[in-house]
Amino acid sequence: MTRTGRREMLRGGLAAFCGLSGLAFAAPHLFAADGEFAIPDRPMRLTRGIERDLAGEARLAVTRLWEVRFVRSGPGVAVTGRQLSARVDAPESLSAIAAIKEELSTAGMWPILLSEQGMSVTSGETFQQQDPAAATREAERLIAEKGLPVRDAARYRAFLAELQLADGALLDQLPGDLFFPRGEPVRRSERVELPGGVEGRFEVVYLAPRAPGCAWLGEAVREIVTRVGEDERRARESWRMVPA
Repeated sequence: MTRTGRREMLRGGLAAFCGLSGLAFAAPHLFAADGEFAIPDRPMRLTRGIERDLAGEARLAVTRLWEVRFVRSGPGVAVTGRQLSARVDAPESLSAIAAIKEELSTAGMWPILLSEQGMSVTSGETFQQQDPAAATREAERLIAEKGLPVRDAARYRAFLAELQLADGALLDQLPGDLFFPRGEPVRRSERVELPGGVEGRFEVVYLAPRAPGCAWLGEAVREIVTRVGEDERRARESWRMVPA
């Protein structure tokens, strides 16, 4: 399957997943006894991990850690963040590109504004908006400095495309109820038409338990499987939030 075909499939799957926000969930207990919107009263540590199948048997894992704060903003809440660390585990052949991913700033994605029901309303730049241009320029610079043969240079560019897809377009849309989970697990399977009459399938499972005794996030897991014929790729995104 070509990268173009896979990208088209993933876009279609993302569109389906984004529609999940309209499903009916049991609303969490978001308000304290005095009627105010209940939010964490201290800095929190938010971890996001992504594991993604690459070409062949290779896998990519990206882990980022932020310190986040919840600040009242009108009837809703603003979530601000400061990245503390980033780690990319990738095959040795991708070490140069992995280093680029580790150094990329995520400052532009903050703040994230939440409604009075705890749902994401607006946010800054997404990973997808931030990464491609800067990463591509840096990759081209590295390729030029290394004086790589044409074949190797093409391979680096192909790997970069996989990395952008893994940490960008596929999981670029944060779950709308990420910080204040709505309760029930979400499972959806969609059939996707690809160019050339090829049929694929896109499956997503999203589980987001709340922190014990609280309305906000404890841990969340989103798993996505794409299948085209005998070809299957998996991606797993996990979130965890604990007091700093």
